[in-house]
Amino acid sequence: MRCSGGDRRGLNVLACCSALILLLVFVVFPASALNATFFVAENGSSYHASLEIEEASEYRFEKPGVLGEKVPAEYGNVSLYYTNGTEASFEDKGRSIEFEKGNYTVGYDSAIDNHNLQLIFDDRYNISVYLPPVFDVRNPLLGMVSTGGEVISGAEVSENGAGSVDGAGDETLSSTGSGYDGLRIDWVKRTYAEIRFYDSFQEKILMIFGSLWLVVAVVFLVPYMMTRRRKG
Repeated sequence: MRCSGGDRRGLNVLACCSALILLLVFVVFPASALNATFFVAENGSSYHASLEIEEASEYRFEKPGVLGEKVPAEYGNVSLYYTNGTEASFEDKGRSIEFEKGNYTVGYDSAIDNHNLQLIFDDRYNISVYLPPVFDVRNPLLGMVSTGGEVISGAEVSENGAGSVDGAGDETLSSTGSGYDGLRIDWVKRTYAEIRFYDSFQEKILMIFGSLWLVVAVVFLVPYMMTRRRKG
């Protein structure tokens, strides 16, 4: 028995609607992202990274270049763990590490230039950057957080995730379940993240500089206004 023309048109409309619904599901509810966590050192010169990778046999250490392109990044203190927490072996290739294909967590240390941390990924990541209490990003004249970043004060740090780095390759883990005194900046499902942070000394210098300019403006503006008033 053959379907009539009206029935065929109805089936076509139903198929198109189904396809649109599936497309909307993938757009509105995309696949879950991996997790990447970064702990900035107390002196702001380096960070320790811990990030998940899936179905991979190689990890390249890269950072954004001047034009946003990927360039090799310096690294040290590399670790590789299976999803069950046991340590995995790898071969260091100079700019990357190679290992048996699978799912892992990669850890490493890397340098930060001029308090400007830039991160770039091949896949979408849920990114968290932990800043020690000596640094801040919330003054727009000194700090910056890239699009989508949420600044959280006094974030809770899990016992197996807390850490700080005194220098590249020198990690000091802290096991504390108490509140974190610094800042945490979060991004959800991003392939790029950036922060520019500053310390209290830089903020004081900005306030002094701004106060000096205000005094100079008053010194020159008041006589000018008084002269105009006399002429009027």
